[in-house]
Amino acid sequence: MHANMPAALASFARTACSVKEMRDFGAGQLARWGLPELVDTTKVLISELGTNAVQHGAGCSIGLAMSHARGQVRIAITDGSTEKPRTQTAGPYQEHGRGLFLVQTLAKEWGVSDNGTTTWCTLAAR
Repeated sequence: MHANMPAALASFARTACSVKEMRDFGAGQLARWGLPELVDTTKVLISELGTNAVQHGAGCSIGLAMSHARGQVRIAITDGSTEKPRTQTAGPYQEHGRGLFLVQTLAKEWGVSDNGTTTWCTLAAR
């Protein structure tokens, strides 16, 4: 986090049930920041990043950090895995493989920490 950035941090169990809790946490934080127009997109982004963390992460917990400053909201999910996620090309009948494509499409930008443990994205905000 950068100095002077309003931030919210939370830790969740690395279970499928936690993805809803992460979405709710993110929506609540946006409400506190007065950014209801970003709730739907943020829920999709947290769902995709959170699901990846549940499926491919290491350890028993997932960290979610959000910050709002300089006209953007940053969402970061830390899952403990050093394997860097990458976009895939999913076939028309495949059930998986589109999550990071959605993140790439909806977010202003996205990336992965140098050590691979955190995947983040940003959204333009007022």
